[in-house]
Amino acid sequence: RTVFTFECPITTFELTKQNVINYAAFELPKNTIGIAIDDSKIQRKLMSKVFTLLGIPEEKQVVKGANAEEIGEFIDTATQLMKSDPSAYYLLIADENLDVTENLVHHKTVSGSALVQKLRGDLDPDLESRMLALVRSANDSSTDIALYMARAHGFFPKAPVKKEKVYEILAPMWLKRFPEIAMRPDAKRLYSEKETEMFVSSAADLMQTVNHIDVLCRQNDVPLHQRWPFINDNLHVLKGDLLCLQPSHLTPHALQAIDMLRDPLPPQPQELSTKWWSIKALVENMLKI
Repeated sequence: RTVFTFECPITTFELTKQNVINYAAFELPKNTIGIAIDDSKIQRKLMSKVFTLLGIPEEKQVVKGANAEEIGEFIDTATQLMKSDPSAYYLLIADENLDVTENLVHHKTVSGSALVQKLRGDLDPDLESRMLALVRSANDSSTDIALYMARAHGFFPKAPVKKEKVYEILAPMWLKRFPEIAMRPDAKRLYSEKETEMFVSSAADLMQTVNHIDVLCRQNDVPLHQRWPFINDNLHVLKGDLLCLQPSHLTPHALQAIDMLRDPLPPQPQELSTKWWSIKALVENMLKI
């Protein structure tokens, strides 16, 4: 019988107060400016709510992505804003898939993480060091996240997030990026009942997207191959918005149905009608409409 042994010195880890991050003591510097870009109306509203919760006043929030112009000019907008106040801190959150459309015509899908990467490369190093840039996406596989991390500083999940959890997500990334910012050890953050509610998609806004897709699916006077890129893009937006909806046992079924329908090539008209009707019924059931 052969016996192998291994010995090495170790240092024991002591769980002390210094090892535990007190998220309630975390707060952003007063001179923090929030910048976000998302092509979904629902997500833009959620980003404004996130910034407000983090203590960033409305006048220091810049949320873009409502149209092709805002997406195309985002790097210039962010650059000019940061150059206007180089002493401020900047929290930037970018949606990964930005669909650039105009007059119901699909142009292209812009990568939010690629925009972040270009912005970081264009900025002066000192100015870039004042920014924490995060990517949000409904696609969160290990491969996807590795790409986001290579281009940005971190990943911010697109999912229902309780307000007190926002600090738990953001604080480690912020403190890693800006270790010189200390947390107040005696700080306590109290949440009212309203403030502990989840950030969720608005049912009314979500149904606007559903109705928009429904109209496109029924617009039979326009060839399907012309409508499909726009339908496909809106299905992706719907998927992201559903991920921010209050969890339901129907959610996985709706997400799976959307994934099965989305494809670069359009389905047959009858297949589109059948699959879309199923998705719409699931969403309406989730919203209890």
